[in-house]
Amino acid sequence: PVGAGAGLAAIAADQLRAIVRELDHLSDAGLAIACQNFFDTLDSALVPTVEASPSASARAVLLNRVRRYVEDRLDDPELSASSVAEALDVSVRTLHLAFAGTGTTVGRWIRERRLKVCYRELAHGSGERTVTDVAFRWGFNDVAHFSRVFKQTYGITPSRVVALARRASAS
Repeated sequence: PVGAGAGLAAIAADQLRAIVRELDHLSDAGLAIACQNFFDTLDSALVPTVEASPSASARAVLLNRVRRYVEDRLDDPELSASSVAEALDVSVRTLHLAFAGTGTTVGRWIRERRLKVCYRELAHGSGERTVTDVAFRWGFNDVAHFSRVFKQTYGITPSRVVALARRASAS
């Protein structure tokens, strides 16, 4: 149970309760959108605010800096571990060490963030942008690769997400 005063965790809990309450009335596309928004909120709630703590480790502070830097530049097709390291004036090795305890790598984390933004854009889009447009906009330069990793991640093709979103908006 999470109540008032718990910040984003309380908002995420309210979102989950609303999803459960409305489950019978949501289309597949609507449910996918609601769940994605819930996970985005929960993800933000679980990211520690390490810079506020005077005992925070240098790696945790660096990890926070990296995450902010990447979020601000997700649409940069040149975004990579080496470009992030250079911009933050650290070695690529130091950058990889900062991610060592997270269960992912810098490159995978960038790809996951980009995929999440692509999913949101495809699910909420008005249908004016194609899958190719969205993939290129968010730094993917090979549509076949984008479609493959998108389906591996979400269990649905990007074009199917677009079709479900169109059907939901037509209803």
